Amino acid sequence: MAETERSPRLAKPSAAQSAPSTGPRVERQKGVLVVGGSLEPADAVALCARARPLLVELASADTSPIVCEVGGLRADVAAVDAIARLALVACRLERGVRLRNASPILRELLALVGLTGVVPCEPGSGLDPGR
Repeated sequence: MAETERSPRLAKPSAAQSAPSTGPRVERQKGVLVVGGSLEPADAVALCARARPLLVELASADTSPIVCEVGGLRADVAAVDAIARLALVACRLERGVRLRNASPILRELLALVGLTGVVPCEPGSGLDPGR
């Protein structure tokens, strides 16, 4: 029972909520995987388990990289871990992942751990080529 109590909140927030959810969330919207909220270190595994069927569905649609909207994701080490795990799942599906609306802090963290080549940002939201 303790496992259920510790499970992260991954449900899609209702339209009636006036404030955005602070817990982790993942959903599919118009061909894009949306990842948002704030993650705890233990949330990455559960988030990826929840995202896997969505990634499989998106990967079967075409051969292009899967776009992940991360504008609502709190930028920290837990977010980088989750993004790396999502990229690994996509890689196993023979697809890549491309981030949309990554914050400057998240882009810097990805660069710090050497993931900018593995998880690129969409044009206009990526790191400067000279970095």
